Amino acid sequence: MSSNFFQKPENALKRSEELISVGQKSSALDVLEAVIKSKRHRQWTPILEDILKKFLSLCTESRQPRRAKEGLIQYRGIAQNHAQGPDSILKVVTSFIGDGEKSVREAEDKAGLGADAVANLQDLEAEETPETMMISVLTGDLSDTGRADRDSYVQWLRFLWESYRTCLE
Repeated sequence: MSSNFFQKPENALKRSEELISVGQKSSALDVLEAVIKSKRHRQWTPILEDILKKFLSLCTESRQPRRAKEGLIQYRGIAQNHAQGPDSILKVVTSFIGDGEKSVREAEDKAGLGADAVANLQDLEAEETPETMMISVLTGDLSDTGRADRDSYVQWLRFLWESYRTCLE
């Protein structure tokens, strides 16, 4: 594969769209990250906002909060000294949090947890004791198919929590 260096950020965005269309989201994430971290593109432009939104969207899909945090820190450094920078940062952060909340709602629906059920739960991970999990595995009782959905929900909640912490920093 060729280098991830692009003369224009617009070309990197187009390349990432092409990679996403063929199912190579990881490579698209790498291309966008290279532009965000590049010393060549240190001036704020509206296209950088679009690049970061796409980057954060891919980070959300792949549940990579640390990578998203690094991208946000780089972007803050680029945008903070520009007149439209604070508004741009707000748009990017709002989009990032919105994507995370949408993913949590989807996982909640898939797990069959309504808002009232979530409010009544004390601890999603303590719903089943280790002893009952061992017994179900040993007896071959795999009737609890909702467990995987609940685990996915918990992972999305953790991602959203990390996203909130990142944005507050």
